[in-house]
Amino acid sequence: MVYYIGMALGRFLSGILAARLNSWQIIRIGQWILGIALIGLLLPVSSYISAACLFMVGLGNGPMFPNFNYLTPQNFGADISQSVMGTQMAMSYIGIMVAPAICGVLGQFINMGIFPVYLLAFYVIMIAATKRVKIVLSTPQLILYYLIRLILLIRNSIFWLSEYFDYQRLE
Repeated sequence: MVYYIGMALGRFLSGILAARLNSWQIIRIGQWILGIALIGLLLPVSSYISAACLFMVGLGNGPMFPNFNYLTPQNFGADISQSVMGTQMAMSYIGIMVAPAICGVLGQFINMGIFPVYLLAFYVIMIAATKRVKIVLSTPQLILYYLIRLILLIRNSIFWLSEYFDYQRLE
């Protein structure tokens, strides 16, 4: 519950900050808040501090999705921005569906103490991907190449997951 309150507040504050800061600056602030919150979750602290850290995770995540969507026409051009936004939405829905299931499976095999490490892994991927996107966007001829690679990677991952779950069902 506290995560969603933080997310709502993060999106609200993102809208207010948009008058003074650009989208990349708001994303960077969200990433800093998220990083601090994840460090707090990794520490052995009281449940109240852990709840505050979950609030901060929501606060940091709140501005991410709207600002990345806002940047889509600038980054990919207005002519294909609808297709790219559709792909962003589809991938976010897949992530919302698959990420909790993977965390649950890891929690069953290890324990739920893996949750902060799991979040940290996604945080590192997000930071690396954001830096990579900024590099790629500075060299426009590579955008299409990396977009196609990303789509193929996602397609292959979905194919592998479907094959894995079909195999599990047969046993």
